[in-house]
Amino acid sequence: MNIRRGDPSDSERIRRVSARSCRLAYEEILDDKTLIETIEDPEMTETIREWLDETHDDDRVIYLVACGDGEIWGFAQVLTGERAPGRVDDEEAYLKSLYVHPDRWGSGVGSELLSTAIDRLSDRITRLSLDVLVDNDIGRRFYEKHGFKQVGTGGYEVSGVRYDTVIYEKSLVGRP
Repeated sequence: MNIRRGDPSDSERIRRVSARSCRLAYEEILDDKTLIETIEDPEMTETIREWLDETHDDDRVIYLVACGDGEIWGFAQVLTGERAPGRVDDEEAYLKSLYVHPDRWGSGVGSELLSTAIDRLSDRITRLSLDVLVDNDIGRRFYEKHGFKQVGTGGYEVSGVRYDTVIYEKSLVGRP
């Protein structure tokens, strides 16, 4: 497996990983399919491409892809500073997304993406936070296994539909 910075040319493959992962993880827990439909929309490829192009040289964005066999197996995106407005202070990073293709669940891809993203954070970052859908047991188990602790609840809105989340945080003090 190779973990590298995401590139605009990866956009369609990233969208497909996201769509497949979301469908399997969320279809049983979401009453409204708006979130899944949004992620599965082929126009999302252009949104991803634009984001990767815009943030390519931005040190406040870590966007990694895990590759193997000519495919993208997963991706992770960590934001700091103004890239995560209202979400973090100067010592905190925010894990915006981490998705692994379901064919690779349990193979260590997600763990490697998370570890690599943390390694690439500035030493001034002392904690990492994230949101997970309340009923996303797969995601919650993954983050708890990696030392994240629940610190609150929140939510976000997509196309007028509110999704409740659990907020997790992990201390990065003393990381190697």
